[in-house]
Amino acid sequence: MTEAHKPLPLIEEEKSIFHSISDIPLYACTISTDSKEFLVYNIEDNKICAKIPNPVSFDMTTKGLLCKLNGSQLFYFGGRIQRKKTSGTCLLIDIKAQSVEILPSGRPRFFANPVYFENFVYIFGGSGGPNWDQAASDKFSLRKKKWKRIADLPIPTAQTSTVLFERKILIAGHKLGSILKYDHYKNSYKSLLEISPTSWKILFIFKERCYAVTNDLQCYVSEIKNWKIWNYHGIIDGIILS
Repeated sequence: MTEAHKPLPLIEEEKSIFHSISDIPLYACTISTDSKEFLVYNIEDNKICAKIPNPVSFDMTTKGLLCKLNGSQLFYFGGRIQRKKTSGTCLLIDIKAQSVEILPSGRPRFFANPVYFENFVYIFGGSGGPNWDQAASDKFSLRKKKWKRIADLPIPTAQTSTVLFERKILIAGHKLGSILKYDHYKNSYKSLLEISPTSWKILFIFKERCYAVTNDLQCYVSEIKNWKIWNYHGIIDGIILS
């Protein structure tokens, strides 16, 4: 077995990975097997980089939300505790200080990807609401330590994926029929690209390009200098990041 294909030690030794983030370095979080420690795993270095006493009384299981902030801080939110129970727990993790601060709880949800922009964390849609999929969206002020509801997504959807691209918040979702831009000044959404509303979508940034990939491997690309324009990249067959 090659070094690149060795199993990740955190996945082998601990219960579950909550969620990872599309940022550098890449992190994931979990709870130790005895539920006493909150663990932060650096995927890039292939090692646990923080072991912090678990600040909450329950074992947060899977599908929590994780977002890289400035410096060594991470923002953790939500997750699925049991099959029909969803968490609204909010934590500020400091890897360097090896500490966790409990923040005010928010709207319970999972299956959503938060994004950090200008001292706010934005969360769009997700699962766990009264009708399971949510349109409800919120932002959290890291300065005031308060939640505020923002405009709902056009339709309820889970599996939301968000990126900050050229200082623009872009959003994709399982049931969304387009890639959206959220205007934080006007608190409104604008469609940038029509895309299948029945496929899961992932947004990520690489070398000044934003990629949108669907679960059937259709790929769309936008350049940082022309972020309003999206071009069809074709069906992924091998490595596309070159």
